[in-house]
Amino acid sequence: MEKCYEYLGCIMQGCIMYGREDNERCWEVEGTLCSHPAIQLIRDKLEGKKENVCDRSGCIYYRAAQDRGLVSGQVEEDRADLLCRLLSRSQNTPPGMASRRRQRA
Repeated sequence: MEKCYEYLGCIMQGCIMYGREDNERCWEVEGTLCSHPAIQLIRDKLEGKKENVCDRSGCIYYRAAQDRGLVSGQVEEDRADLLCRLLSRSQNTPPGMASRRRQRA
């Protein structure tokens, strides 16, 4: 599979992945300059493996790699839990309250 900067047409030459020719994938490397807003939002709200952030944000490069069987890691939490956590933090609601609200609806 082509490199992330080729696949995405990236021009961020200051990114540590730009121009790299090794086999390491961008979701395995911290400090990339991915500028997708969804990735930045999730990265700012949650802690954990970068690969999980790429998966949860819907990164098209990560999705293409999954489709080709190139992703080896497992996502630690499902998307419903992610949504509850984001809602809880954005509304200053104690953790778990968002899922209780969802059950009542």
